[in-house]
Amino acid sequence: MKRGRPTNPLVTIRNWIEDARKEIRCAGCRHVQRSPRFQNPNIKFPGIGKDAEALGVHRIHLYLVLTGARTSHRLLARYNQLKEAA
Repeated sequence: MKRGRPTNPLVTIRNWIEDARKEIRCAGCRHVQRSPRFQNPNIKFPGIGKDAEALGVHRIHLYLVLTGARTSHRLLARYNQLKEAA
């Protein structure tokens, strides 16, 4: 990265530090091997998106029903029936 001649020596130090941080940040990215399907341990309802699509509702609506923030007895019954069939 070309820069003009800095008027202040602190600018040179700041630019050097910025470049070093970029190199450090990018160095780890090349060597990290992640699986294509990274599993998040905090998922409460795995497959909720596909289940919501199969039930014909939005994912967030199904999530709110399952957590108890909304009440929908019919949707809950259909969801339980879907899970039993699978």
